[in-house]
Amino acid sequence: MYRILKKSLIVLFIISGIIGCKKANNVKINSSNLDNKIGYYHNLILSKYFTTSNKEDLKSATHFNYHNVEEDVVNIMVSIDNKRFDRNELESSLKSSNKILDSLGIIQMFNLKSSAVSGENDYFTKLVNYLYINHKISLDLMDSLEKINTLTIQEPMETQKILLEVKGLENKKWDEKDSKFLNAFTQVYESSYSFWTQKEVGLKSTESSEAAATVLADAAGALYGLWASPVLSIIEGAAFSLVAIANYEQ
Repeated sequence: MYRILKKSLIVLFIISGIIGCKKANNVKINSSNLDNKIGYYHNLILSKYFTTSNKEDLKSATHFNYHNVEEDVVNIMVSIDNKRFDRNELESSLKSSNKILDSLGIIQMFNLKSSAVSGENDYFTKLVNYLYINHKISLDLMDSLEKINTLTIQEPMETQKILLEVKGLENKKWDEKDSKFLNAFTQVYESSYSFWTQKEVGLKSTESSEAAATVLADAAGALYGLWASPVLSIIEGAAFSLVAIANYEQ
């Protein structure tokens, strides 16, 4: 039954996936030496966000919009290093990315807030299927990531257990392509877990369903964004994170 559901999703996403791949090939951005710094920049952006803004902005119906959140992230990245993170290149990359997220219905989910990181985490399944049908990740990695998603849904209070499962993926043998995507996912998962458990900025409790969903969302954004570049991985990881915390705080 699980395999049948996956095949159905793959058929649904194939058209948007082909379009997305063509767009991705046109994205040019300075990603040198960033593959192992995605988690670092993820936490730096979140830290700077909460020194210039606050959670009230995320709860505000007038402010909260996925495009607004992405714009906030871009502004922070440019302020960090405007040579490495060129605004025009970032915005161009996001145009391609948002067409894909729109085609998958994910931006609509995020803007509704209530369904973004709750329920059955449908957005996560859509993203990993998108990457699979576009030959970015293998079926084996897709299945392994879905197991993390399922564990997050079924045992959301077991945050330590989920973290260990994520780390365990690093011990398996993957080909070069899978290793690259898994590196982004695990980096940001572990960085996110570390960030949100800080008392001064973190969630009310790491032993909560919201905590598990928030950390997974951060890693999911980074995983998805890597289809284009480590830079887009940084952007989407941070943007997904702010969407998740907005849901938690509403």
